[in-house]
Amino acid sequence: MTPANKLSEDELAVLRDNIIAELARATEHHGTTVHSFTTAFGEAGEFQNELQVYGRVGEPCLRCGHPLEKMKVAQRGTTFCPVCQVEKD
Repeated sequence: MTPANKLSEDELAVLRDNIIAELARATEHHGTTVHSFTTAFGEAGEFQNELQVYGRVGEPCLRCGHPLEKMKVAQRGTTFCPVCQVEKD
């Protein structure tokens, strides 16, 4: 996990573009229904079917196969792959 202040301008631009793309995909799928969320029209979201690490601690990473791990970031549980998501020097 690399702190944002260690990313280059190019890396920040890629991160920004990917965040925007993921938010657009989540909106298209009406959000993520993990428990009981529904839209204003009573529709359940479908984006939870696209999640690749949430709720999968100990299961293999879909990219490399290494078991996913969990840690706390700002008092929140964060699931990640220690192989694919390494800290930048």
